[in-house]
Amino acid sequence: MYIKDNSNYFLSRGHITAKADNFYPAQQQASFFLLNVAPQWQTCNANNWQTVEISVRDYAEAKRVDLLQWTGVYGLATLPHSKTGQLVQLYLYTQNNTKALPVPELYWKIAYEPIKQKGIVLIVVNNPYLETYQRICEDIADKITWTNWDRHNQIKGFAYACTVDSFRKVVSYFPELTVQGVLL
Repeated sequence: MYIKDNSNYFLSRGHITAKADNFYPAQQQASFFLLNVAPQWQTCNANNWQTVEISVRDYAEAKRVDLLQWTGVYGLATLPHSKTGQLVQLYLYTQNNTKALPVPELYWKIAYEPIKQKGIVLIVVNNPYLETYQRICEDIADKITWTNWDRHNQIKGFAYACTVDSFRKVVSYFPELTVQGVLL
């Protein structure tokens, strides 16, 4: 029902850090190991998430700045049960009471310019079946002009942006960082 033949409706290994974000071949190869991946719907991975990764690199190149980046996942994706309609949390492995390899609800990337102490959080919803979604922080994506994501496209993965401070109020495991403004 949810995994479709001959389509991008399957769970792939979504890279937390993109291969292209690494300079040395050994670093690029290391990006394919399991410590750097989480389940990601391919329709989101190959569309808005890939656009986020490329946009951050393009921004750094166009502005001639070195950016620090942190990337991660948040929450647990759900889908309605095929018979009951009740939301079911998604795991790649379940047996008896054991659940492993959770499918994250969100992929996020923080881009930070340390000299000017400006940052932004770019977020992609990891579920092409959701018709609506709950933002975890105030959306400021309308202020961004340097990404060409299709952020209102359900199939490509809904996307939005937040300030680092508003994001940190929800995702508390993100390290302390002095932020004086938004990376626009």
